[in-house]
Amino acid sequence: MKRSGETTEGVEMRPFLSGMSFWDVLHTFGPDYKVIVVGDASMSPHEITMKGGSVEHYNDEPGTNWLSRLLQHYQKTVWLNPLPIDEWKYGQSIQMTN
Repeated sequence: MKRSGETTEGVEMRPFLSGMSFWDVLHTFGPDYKVIVVGDASMSPHEITMKGGSVEHYNDEPGTNWLSRLLQHYQKTVWLNPLPIDEWKYGQSIQMTN
């Protein structure tokens, strides 16, 4: 298992921590890579649907655009939600991304 900061073939394994942009990820890792997103998807619906919706930084596009790009580029993707499946119905954003 790699630790933060370790590299594989000269590529930083933790893009968020290294400052690697979304576009750099798409251009560095081809569509043959598999993507695993881990998180409960519990966010405000406006983070998914609205321009500027992110609470961490201003985003010129809604989150749906970024999710679509990710899914179009990588054929093999999965979002692992650690919440029990019977709790998913309580989160609007979880229902939107499911």
